[in-house]
Amino acid sequence: MKKKIFTLLALFAFALTVNAQVGVGIATPDGSALLDVTSTTKGFLAPRMTETQKNAIASPATGLVVYQTDGTAGFYYNSGTPASPSWEPLKGGSALPDQSGNSGKYLTTDGTNASWAAGTNGLSGFGYVYELATIADATIVGGADVPFSNNGPLSGITHTASTKLIIVPTTGSYKVDYSVNITAGIGSAVAVAVNGTVAASTNVSSLVATGTVSGTAIVSLAAGDVMTLRNNSAVPFTMNLSPSVGAQFSVIKLD
Repeated sequence: MKKKIFTLLALFAFALTVNAQVGVGIATPDGSALLDVTSTTKGFLAPRMTETQKNAIASPATGLVVYQTDGTAGFYYNSGTPASPSWEPLKGGSALPDQSGNSGKYLTTDGTNASWAAGTNGLSGFGYVYELATIADATIVGGADVPFSNNGPLSGITHTASTKLIIVPTTGSYKVDYSVNITAGIGSAVAVAVNGTVAASTNVSSLVATGTVSGTAIVSLAAGDVMTLRNNSAVPFTMNLSPSVGAQFSVIKLD
């Protein structure tokens, strides 16, 4: 009997070695997978252990994953080496990391490590404003600022509908996107003015009499700074009339 069991085990091990693939719940594993676990009713359960047990793993391989059951429970992976392990929480990576306020690390989309500090990530400030122009305010003369009749979503950013001023709440780097849709004004230009002074990196000239003039820039701002969208030329331009959007301005604080 023992001989038969040993023979079966040997044959099974040989089959795994030859195929170099294992399928659980599937007869033909995917060709790209060493292990293919397939089910529509059950999930994959990783090894569960306490933090003490996790830290006691001898020479954990780089990339080893376990589920920690106590402390800050969750999936952890070894981002270090077997000789010098470093257990990090496994979180989804993107351009915008965890917004829960917890400090730690996450995996970026290219598989590398990145860190964030508590309470400093996510969109801490953003805003969108736009102008539905009327005949009375559609033309912006040279040196004047564009009014914005409507507010979209605002978080931290301050703007009063039908006014020109956009105020940021905190010091930092901000991404601004801006555009005007004109029906006249070839040779005019639009730019972002900060506290009344045009930011040189934001000036965009209009090379067409009809169409969209737009720009994108990252500017460094201090708490309480005021931005406006300015006709930075001596040539007037005329915006599309409502219900078309005549101008728009969005700002996002970069963490």
